[in-house]
Amino acid sequence: MNTYDWLRNLPIADMDSHCNVVEVSFNKGTRKDFFRNTTVHFFEKGDLVTVEGVSGFDVGEISLTGEIVRLQMKKIRS
Repeated sequence: MNTYDWLRNLPIADMDSHCNVVEVSFNKGTRKDFFRNTTVHFFEKGDLVTVEGVSGFDVGEISLTGEIVRLQMKKIRS
């Protein structure tokens, strides 16, 4: 399921409190997971990334960035 990022165009007031977690989609959206962005690089939706998981490295596509990721994480936890 795709998620529309309706917070994307809002200005970021404080870069220190900006959400540094991204949602990565694997295998054309069949599996999604959240990863902490420990780099200073800002990713856009659609960027390809390599992430390290439990079973090794995997290549995925950024599906969400910014504050909407916090909302998605809360939604999944409840």
